Amino acid sequence: MKGERELVKSRNNLEIEVCRNQSDLATKAEAWDALLISSPQRSPMLSYAWVSAYLQHRVQKDQSWYVLFAYLEGRLVGVLPLVINRVSIAGMPRLVLRTPDDSHTFGGDILYAAEHQLETFRALIEAVGRITPDWFSIELRRVVDDSPTVDCLIHPGWHLTVSESAGIGYYFPVIGKYEDYFGGLSKNMRGNLRRAENKLNEKSGLRLTVLEHDAATPEDLCRFTSLESSGWKGREGSAIECSPELLLFYRTLTTRLSESGMLRWEFLERGSELIAGNLSVRFKDIVVIWKLGYDEKYGKYSPGALLFKAVLEQSYKDNAISEFNLMSDTPWQVNWNPCHRAYSNVYIYPIRVYPIMIGFLPRILKGWLRRSSSLMRIARKIRKQI
Repeated sequence: MKGERELVKSRNNLEIEVCRNQSDLATKAEAWDALLISSPQRSPMLSYAWVSAYLQHRVQKDQSWYVLFAYLEGRLVGVLPLVINRVSIAGMPRLVLRTPDDSHTFGGDILYAAEHQLETFRALIEAVGRITPDWFSIELRRVVDDSPTVDCLIHPGWHLTVSESAGIGYYFPVIGKYEDYFGGLSKNMRGNLRRAENKLNEKSGLRLTVLEHDAATPEDLCRFTSLESSGWKGREGSAIECSPELLLFYRTLTTRLSESGMLRWEFLERGSELIAGNLSVRFKDIVVIWKLGYDEKYGKYSPGALLFKAVLEQSYKDNAISEFNLMSDTPWQVNWNPCHRAYSNVYIYPIRVYPIMIGFLPRILKGWLRRSSSLMRIARKIRKQI
């Protein structure tokens, strides 16, 4: 019957609900965001706004999806979104379930409450087996190293798991005084930034505008995408405006982020000209800087770097932000002396013959060979030095 909840029973008193369409997801938005705010996890990409926009616009025609919601005594304690992929493995079609992940969505993971995390993890994985009995594997993409999922993996269950490195992501804790932080940058970088600021301030002063909470609206997306597409991203076809499908995704995303109070814009202007902008997300006292655009006419002055400097400096003064998270590890970020977090891809296999033989064991072997190769290279270097 239409409107009836699709429920899956679990063995540890948790109730699992399955949602397969956008209208059902929308009814969960308030509880979902409340869970995210109370959760120890720090990623806005686990929010209703981001996951629902991804499922609406980034899932391919040959894929399907569902989202599992775990409840304990009527309270939401876990969310697991999964995209179902039909993949040929060893010449046979297999069902591989992955969390949302692509170049515009990083960090697919289970969202947990602050407690009952192991029970939630087990109940959600068990529910997958009931809903999709012939699943071959579950892939949690770019799980951060301090995620509750990592702790859950060390406990044995009715599944096998493998973790593989998925790189690192840079972040900047806002601690102490800005002068101390800026003084820790290289002398050459400090000099370049000061010269660029002085040059641009000669005729028209630089002005930083930060829009967040009620002041941040999706209407500024057009302003940002025009700036982004005016440079090399536009020429190479990687700008948001170059793809109608991608533009739809970001329109939906910024609308839903705005509705949840998480959207943030950062603009650097020179007089009446916009020279750099960031599409960011404000989540509690953390800011994720997600997309950067700048006017190439000012390229020799590094407008993106000037914007980042201005945003950091203001945040040190306001004392309202504890961290800026870039979630990536591009070369320009290294010059700013960031901290970093490690990410892993987590692969979960049911205890059945084929998933073990052609999924789990090959991944174990691959990891062993990779580690062995690294050890061999280290050993050769040591022998050369002896």
